[in-house]
Amino acid sequence: MKCLFALLVDDELLNQPYEIMAKKAGVSLGMVSKTMKFLVDNQAIPKDKKSRRFLDKLALIHQWLLSYPQVLRKKLAPFRVKTPLHWQEIALEEGEIWGGEVAAALLTNYLVPEEYWLFTRESMQKKMRDLHARPSADGQLLIAAPFWGASLTVSPSAQALLTVAELLASNDSRNREAAEILNDQYLHLNSLP
Repeated sequence: MKCLFALLVDDELLNQPYEIMAKKAGVSLGMVSKTMKFLVDNQAIPKDKKSRRFLDKLALIHQWLLSYPQVLRKKLAPFRVKTPLHWQEIALEEGEIWGGEVAAALLTNYLVPEEYWLFTRESMQKKMRDLHARPSADGQLLIAAPFWGASLTVSPSAQALLTVAELLASNDSRNREAAEILNDQYLHLNSLP
């Protein structure tokens, strides 16, 4: 899932050496090898290594979205906190990105976020101190480490893929509507899972 995310969001990555794929995906070389074998075996990419490309990228995106809640989201283990700051008052550090409802609000101007999902490489203690946050079971801010490598550029379309996955995993009807809007603007799937 991690490697496939990197491959889906960086069009040039399929034709790079495995070391670069591993670094950008934040996975081991062995996992890259397994991912590439899976893609070849499932006829998602040609066996020929000269000019690799996705044969049906939309089907892979659909499968990734379908698998995200069961496979990847469970492992993210976000830390739920309460902060006196509104999400718009939180200045992002380099490499940090919003996910879920905040990303949907930024990408579509449609959703008013109730829950804030922040991906950061900062230590949890430092981030909580910076945000004047404290752990809380009913906190509106979820903080998680990114599952991708630090060198992967998260473009708006990559953020849209991640955001749609998170919105669908929430099982909230208003989030589903925002996911449909993002799909129309960025992913272009015939239908969402």
